[in-house]
Amino acid sequence: MAVATQKPALQIVMDISEAAVPLDLSCPSTYNGRMGEKRKNPHAVALAKKGAKKGGLARAAGMTAEQRSASARSAILARWGRVKATTQHTTAPTAPALDTSKEGLHLCLERLKNATSEAELRRLTEELQRIVFHKQYENAKA
Repeated sequence: MAVATQKPALQIVMDISEAAVPLDLSCPSTYNGRMGEKRKNPHAVALAKKGAKKGGLARAAGMTAEQRSASARSAILARWGRVKATTQHTTAPTAPALDTSKEGLHLCLERLKNATSEAELRRLTEELQRIVFHKQYENAKA
């Protein structure tokens, strides 16, 4: 009866990385940096700026000092309100604690063997790399 041998974790990572298919960025069907660009007519932009400048000055000229102050105050509150609203509710995602024990390594390898999608393979490969690098760091430190 033959005894099953397991590959070292680093060998598994190398096998997976060799099997991965690289993206061909020269292919025209892949993302082009200019695809997300919005093209504006420069003449329309200049005309809009000119009109906005005249409109703002004309509006301010027709207001009293108190009205201008109130308008400026409401504009500042609106701007700072948007800034505070966006900064208060956004928090950086926290990464789950990485289990670098032998059991964690074996669990990661088992999940890697049973992975079905390419995204899951990538995620597990990255996790395995972090575990292996952490182990190497601990060994070098000792």
